[in-house]
Amino acid sequence: MEESERSDREPETVLERYQRLEDAVLENFPKLVEDTNVERSPGDNPRNLRIFFEDSFIDIWISEEKYSFHWQSDEHKVRFDNAPHHKQLETFPDHMHIDEEVKETPIEGQTEEKLISAIEHLKENFLSR
Repeated sequence: MEESERSDREPETVLERYQRLEDAVLENFPKLVEDTNVERSPGDNPRNLRIFFEDSFIDIWISEEKYSFHWQSDEHKVRFDNAPHHKQLETFPDHMHIDEEVKETPIEGQTEEKLISAIEHLKENFLSR
């Protein structure tokens, strides 16, 4: 369901957001994804969505206005987020971390588009398949 279709309805829950993002990732990367899991806090609330690849994973955390996509393998860590620091970057507040380096991000759009672009970037630069 498109975000605009929900405007006349009740707001999308966190779980529904994670399920929508999970569906988008599975649709766009069916051969890349090995498994998915919505991880939960001790109170059973959805905490983040984890997508497993062959030798790595990406944790997806979203709220109404913020996001963080943290990908990790044995060799690298890459994170895309919009925490409001690194004001010197042209893509502020959006940016990415590659290991210890902070860079402008190549992703843009709404959350779903950003996630798909982030995984495309990882696929082109870091993922083995």
